[in-house]
Amino acid sequence: MSKAILDMGYTSYVVDVKEAVLIAEILGKAEVYERVWGSASNNHEASHHIYENDKEQGNIRLLSDNLYTMYKLAGKPVKGN
Repeated sequence: MSKAILDMGYTSYVVDVKEAVLIAEILGKAEVYERVWGSASNNHEASHHIYENDKEQGNIRLLSDNLYTMYKLAGKPVKGN
C-alpha cells in the first residue's frame, strides 16, 4: 500500500496514504484548544480558549515504495554527542 509522510508539528510520521488523508480531514474539522499563560496582574493563571481552526493541519508528502524500503532499511538514526 502507498505510504505518505505526514508532518505534524516537529515530528514526521509515515502512514498509509488513506490514513494520512483521513487524519488531515479530521484535523480540518477540529477546533483549536489553546492555553495562554497570564501575567503577574492575574496571578500568572492560565486562560483556556477553544476557537475555530484557522491553522494549517500539517503537510502530506507521498513516498514511493522504493524510497520507503530504502529509508526503512536505514533504521533509527544514531545521534552524535
